[in-house]
Amino acid sequence: MKSGCHIGESMVSELVYDTFSKSGFPVLMEEPEQPKHWTENNLVFQTIFANDSIGIVVVDLDGRMLEINPAFLKMLGFRKEELLNHNFNTLFHPDDLQLGNSFYVDMILSDRDHYQIERRFAGKDGLLVWGRLTIMRVKSSSVESNVLVAMIEDISKRKQMEEVLIAEKKRLAITLCSIADAVIATDIDGNIILINQVAEKLTGWGQEEAIGEPSAKVFHIKDDKTGDSYENPVNNVLQSGKVLISENILLVSRDGVERHVSFSIAPIRNSMGDYSGTILVFRDITEKRKMEEELIKGQKYESMAVLAGGVGHDFNNILAGILANVQLAEVLYAKGKDISKNFSKIIEAVKRAANLTRQLLTFAKGGVMVKKTTTIADLVKSTADFALCGSNVKCEYLFSDDIWPVEADEGQLSQVINNLIINAFQAMPNGGVIYISGRNIELGNETSVPLPEGKYVKIEFRDTGEGIPEEYLSRIFDPYFTTKEKGSGLGLATSYSIIKKHGGYIGVESPPQEGATFYIYLPSPVSKAEEEISQPEKIYNGKGRILLMDDEETIRNTTPKILAHLGYKTAVAKDGAELLELYTKAQQSGDSFDAVIMDLTVPGGLGGKETIGKLMKIDPGVKAVLSSGYSDDRILLNYRRYGFKGVVIKPYKMEELSATLHQIIAR
Repeated sequence: MKSGCHIGESMVSELVYDTFSKSGFPVLMEEPEQPKHWTENNLVFQTIFANDSIGIVVVDLDGRMLEINPAFLKMLGFRKEELLNHNFNTLFHPDDLQLGNSFYVDMILSDRDHYQIERRFAGKDGLLVWGRLTIMRVKSSSVESNVLVAMIEDISKRKQMEEVLIAEKKRLAITLCSIADAVIATDIDGNIILINQVAEKLTGWGQEEAIGEPSAKVFHIKDDKTGDSYENPVNNVLQSGKVLISENILLVSRDGVERHVSFSIAPIRNSMGDYSGTILVFRDITEKRKMEEELIKGQKYESMAVLAGGVGHDFNNILAGILANVQLAEVLYAKGKDISKNFSKIIEAVKRAANLTRQLLTFAKGGVMVKKTTTIADLVKSTADFALCGSNVKCEYLFSDDIWPVEADEGQLSQVINNLIINAFQAMPNGGVIYISGRNIELGNETSVPLPEGKYVKIEFRDTGEGIPEEYLSRIFDPYFTTKEKGSGLGLATSYSIIKKHGGYIGVESPPQEGATFYIYLPSPVSKAEEEISQPEKIYNGKGRILLMDDEETIRNTTPKILAHLGYKTAVAKDGAELLELYTKAQQSGDSFDAVIMDLTVPGGLGGKETIGKLMKIDPGVKAVLSSGYSDDRILLNYRRYGFKGVVIKPYKMEELSATLHQIIAR
């Protein structure tokens, strides 16, 4: 393209100054307030042209460079004579040349005054410079011209930083996609901005679907014990600014599949120190949980074998006492003498047998952890005494009078206590004493125990054996590690797993030749009311009609007599089907029952769990009491969810039975 007229050098300067001074670019001198002769304007332009840090090139519409300032020459490393009168297009990088060729035509055809592009410029000796190019048409009220001004700002450093950031982002994305853990990143509002392939697989959400969605929608979790929805942990972290870690969580995927996961969430800060989002890392521990539960079950069987001899010894003693008192009572009764003392001793022996049986059932309970508020001193004493039945080792207890309650699964915690007692017993083959103590501990920031701040109960088990060699202490809780000839190495590993699941910590100390001391920290819900873990020993009389359902004939024959003594009239049923029939007839006759006692398990028939739903359809307000001789905690501890109003454990204690009936009927 040829220019329409020829313009002298001084006129170019005059026109370019007029355009440049209105461009918005920073200049070293201000434009004069009042019009002056163009020669003065030319001097101002020459000063700016020579001293500005931005490259300036004056070109005609053919692209021929008419004037070049020192900043542009320095930018590309050329001398002025090497570029003057050459085509401006030759300075573009070859890959950008086609893009650069069009800017003259574009400006003319679009009739635009200016536009801006970013291009690479090829400098001398292979130098490559990124420039932000601003093209402006030169205009003046008095002169028509076909001259353009190109201003070039060196943006190479910015482009390098952008490339570094892009490369870093790609590297981070590749890293996140390559690691074995699931990763989700969120923004400050908790919406997802990144999700890796492992997270996609576990959540069931693809990356394109997940981006922009609330984290709680994709990372849908609930409590693995109660099944209740879990409060959005991302929001908690964004509000508190603290790292959140949890292991007792169920992740519900998009297709409804539930998996046990452990997760950690940490806040992300920007360069200003403000929160800009979170990183959520989680992993599937379903198989690990199954293995832990199998580990607990396997070790339980081993412990049961050790306990069998002692339990048999104690039961024989109890049966011997019962038989002796029954025979003696028979003789005394024939002679017309008072036999009430004999019956008192029989009742006492039966209670001992019931407690021993309950301990055995509690210990043998399945691996599912169901916590309840527990008096730790009572649990430790009963479990330790149970574990040492018939042995040559005894326990001495020292517990604080004001010791706090703990929230624990009694069956699993009993197993830990039993493991430690048996471990101490085996360390003292010639007999000895196990010293067991318990006290309240409040942990602060500075503590050697790897636990968060809070209130804990610390229990110590100290034996008087030879102790544990120092080289074994670091491996004592490893699965299958044992120094015993016939040991499996599962006892302490199982104990470690159980205590960890309770949110506590177990450790060991063993000075040379001074025995070993195992210690346990368990978190305490101090705010729990004391009455939640204690039952009053009082007999309550009452009145009303009771319907008793039990498959055991002896219970159906004897329990109504106890209830009659308490003031109640009783009807009996052998299973749930008969109970439903009797209850329906009673309602129809207008002589309904005030309460129902239902056995949990009926072999070959409807038990309490299956019957309660059908019974509530007949009478939504039924006052049903669940009865069981086996501690199935999932039902007994959550009985209200099933519709029961109370629980009694067999064999019935009159105090417990009367208190439960009094409470629900009076209510």
